[in-house]
Amino acid sequence: MKFNIRDIRDSLVEKFGEAVIHFQELTGEEAFILNPSYQLCVFNYLMYEKDWKFDTLKDMVLSFNPGLHSCEYSLSYQLNSKLFQNKLKLLLPVDFSNRQAFSLSNQYKNAPKLEQEMTTIYNIRFVTKSSKFADIRKRLTGNFEPVANNLPMISLF
Repeated sequence: MKFNIRDIRDSLVEKFGEAVIHFQELTGEEAFILNPSYQLCVFNYLMYEKDWKFDTLKDMVLSFNPGLHSCEYSLSYQLNSKLFQNKLKLLLPVDFSNRQAFSLSNQYKNAPKLEQEMTTIYNIRFVTKSSKFADIRKRLTGNFEPVANNLPMISLF
């Protein structure tokens, strides 16, 4: 079964508004441009929403789009779904003065390899957004280490 691009467009616009822009390339292929601050939200939505389940990151490349002034250079992500036969293309604008994007390593198992290739070739840095749980764990670990270092060692033997 193939997905209907209009359904995905309507769903994304309803959920994220102008943070996701639908467009058609010169080749006729349809894609979406993502506002970088919504990158993780959009990918999570497409992966976990029951209607979509885009569970596979098929490819990631840096693309040059001379006709798109707001997205001249972009990371182009190709997503697949076990539910659909066709692929979904998402473009994330790249600012070469910053060269930074959020990592998708928590969502897709092959993302670290693809991100490492982009880092090696184009010097784009992928940062992992920490979760509230990770922040709490870090604070707790930091509080217990000084106490643990001051405790006397007890021999069990």
